[in-house]
Amino acid sequence: MKKKGQKNRIRMGAYLLVFLLFLTGCGKDKRNLDSSGITSMQQEQQEETTAQEEETKDAALENPKTEETKKSPAEVNMGSYKEAQEKKKNEQSLAEAEASEEAKKQDNDETEETKETEEEEDMIMVKEKEVMIVSASSLNLRRHPSMDAEVLARLSRGDEVEKTRFNDDWTEVEFRGQTGYVSSEYLVSKEEKETAGEESTAQQNTGGHIIAIDAGHQDHANNEQEPIGPGAAETKPKVSSGTQGIATNKPEYVLNLEVSLKLKQELIDRGYQVVMIRETNEVNLSNQERASIANDSGAEAFVRIHANSSTDTSINGTLTMAPTASNPYLSNLYSKCHSLAQHIVDSICEQTGSKNMGIQETDGMSGINWCTVPVAIVEMGFMSNPEEDQRMSEEGYQDKIVTGIANGLDAYFTEQ
Repeated sequence: MKKKGQKNRIRMGAYLLVFLLFLTGCGKDKRNLDSSGITSMQQEQQEETTAQEEETKDAALENPKTEETKKSPAEVNMGSYKEAQEKKKNEQSLAEAEASEEAKKQDNDETEETKETEEEEDMIMVKEKEVMIVSASSLNLRRHPSMDAEVLARLSRGDEVEKTRFNDDWTEVEFRGQTGYVSSEYLVSKEEKETAGEESTAQQNTGGHIIAIDAGHQDHANNEQEPIGPGAAETKPKVSSGTQGIATNKPEYVLNLEVSLKLKQELIDRGYQVVMIRETNEVNLSNQERASIANDSGAEAFVRIHANSSTDTSINGTLTMAPTASNPYLSNLYSKCHSLAQHIVDSICEQTGSKNMGIQETDGMSGINWCTVPVAIVEMGFMSNPEEDQRMSEEGYQDKIVTGIANGLDAYFTEQ
């Protein structure tokens, strides 16, 4: 009986152990199921996220502007802010540059004012106002003693001004209620002018000499041929338009007429009678015809105004041209032509300071060969030289050339 009860207890314990093992196994399977389920869900979510990212990258590659379009308001505002800052910086730099430029200009103006003030302070005060006469055909009255100063008025030859102060370069004058400064070089005292006028009147009373003036060339060349002299077989074009300034671009025929018209007035003021071959650029006169006009006018001397040119731009100076002693057309006038040419070139260089290149003798100029009166060609300077070209277009330098030619004519007729 006792053994039977013991067997029953062993059997019940075995049953209980099997039951417990069963329960343990079910829990483990459940945990494995739950863990497997969670892992699968996470994997699906991850795969879905990866797919979305790939789609986004593809879309971005197809449309690069998509990312810009999707910028947040904060990013947009930040971009606008940066653009505004950059614009402000550029504007500030521009303003600083303008301010610097203005400061430089102001410094230059102050420097010029200082120079002008120093120039004015160096002037000598005259004891009494002296009446002066303008000797140049045109003279600027300036606010300050400087070539850069404002022009108050333009004075003409013969205008009277009152001299108040002066130095070697500038003279302070009063003219029609205005006080200004003119170049001292172009003023003569009224007393000197009256003395010169008396000499001119005396010359005029004895019958002024007749001078023919030819402003060389014209606005259009005439390439038709004409003999270089009476009975010559050799021919040349009737007339050319001349050379042109390397710096000024001024045609020679224009420069020649400018000086010729001034020479006309200067000679008239000295008591000469003047015959002008041309007074406009729009003419068609051959060199033979120009000589014929001078011959028929009764002129006692024929002055032909020209400017020179060379392929060597360093060459400069003044020369005159005359026939050789053996010229087949006017050898009888050689000595007079030579004297006329020498006096003119010497006097021009004395007035202008130009290099004196003397007389060039030639028998190839039709404008000389057709003449029956003493003739000289004046080559005022080289338009191929930049500095000389500029000077020949200056009013003051032209006045010096004119004075030199007129003085040369005075000396020539005194010698005859």
